[in-house]
Amino acid sequence: MARANLKASSARRSTRAVVRHSPSKSSVLESIGQIAMSRPARTVYYVLGTAGLTALAVALVGPKRLEREVIKPLRGAIEPQAEKLWSESKPLRDQIAGHEPEPSFCADSRSELELAPAR
Repeated sequence: MARANLKASSARRSTRAVVRHSPSKSSVLESIGQIAMSRPARTVYYVLGTAGLTALAVALVGPKRLEREVIKPLRGAIEPQAEKLWSESKPLRDQIAGHEPEPSFCADSRSELELAPAR
């Protein structure tokens, strides 16, 4: 009978409490530090900093003055080049979209056609 008890007790696992160790505070701080200094986090810092400086500039200078002295001159300098690049890229955009290329006119000839008097 004693042998039967030994076999039964060896077949059964003893129940012990499972001890779970929480990570130490230093390892948590290290992982937070790694996340905070990662490349995506630094990108977020740059974007937020740029947005903050832009908001500060608008607050200091004023939105109307900023538009008058910065945005309109930039728009005047960039818009013709952007329009030209957009019209030149039409065949490539059509090719990527899978459409048949349409006859394209450059920005100058299109404006001349629109300005020409109707006959």
